[in-house]
Amino acid sequence: MVDFNEIVGQLQGAGFFDVLLPFLLIFVVLFAILEKIKIFGTEKDGEPRKNINLMFALITSLIVIINTEIIAIMNIYLSKISLIIIIFLMFMVVFGLWAGEKYEPAGWLFFLGIIIAILGTVWALTPEIGFNLPDWLYPTEWDGPLVIGLIVTGLTLFFLFSDGNKGHDHNSWLEVRQKKQ
Repeated sequence: MVDFNEIVGQLQGAGFFDVLLPFLLIFVVLFAILEKIKIFGTEKDGEPRKNINLMFALITSLIVIINTEIIAIMNIYLSKISLIIIIFLMFMVVFGLWAGEKYEPAGWLFFLGIIIAILGTVWALTPEIGFNLPDWLYPTEWDGPLVIGLIVTGLTLFFLFSDGNKGHDHNSWLEVRQKKQ
């Protein structure tokens, strides 16, 4: 049976991640830019000179991968940028849970969602970035029942002290029932 970790280890030992992938990345990006901006001119039919663009991108990519310091910087930079993209996407997922299908940036629930998304993202990243939160912010076995109790108490107080007909044209269920009798 083939082990995926062994395959990745063999590819890393063969220089796949340090030579081939950076070469392909530099080559493809540089070739696409040269094709778009047409810096070396165009053929008679208006197409960019593919042979010159290809050779320039190939030679430049080969020169860059010889310098291992540049490759090391690229690997660190790209991994950090990838982490930032993943963090942003996860923030948007958490934010989307609160914003709902229709994005309406008004109301207290919207701002509560933003605060929860930011706090959740920071809380999830703190051990990895070297910033430790105080011990009292990490959940314990008593925090679940405490949070549930606070939520139930808060909702109970909200429904007890709020005006149920505020902003609505319909009557309460008790008034409708009394009118039918």
